[in-house]
Amino acid sequence: MQENQAAPRRRPGQSHGERAPRSREGEGGTSACIRPVFVNGDRVVIRRVFRFEWLDGTVTRIEELA
Repeated sequence: MQENQAAPRRRPGQSHGERAPRSREGEGGTSACIRPVFVNGDRVVIRRVFRFEWLDGTVTRIEELA
């Protein structure tokens, strides 16, 4: 896994960045893959939308291209 402008992460550190936000999450989050998925040889671009409902009642919506 690699974030923009950062070195690739390898396990076990890969999931470490996900634990802190997940501990503040309420009843759950959702994610959706927005089609189409683009494929060019061994490169793939996927658009995903995430929605998180936090314990304090706020909502965060994130879109990413991966």
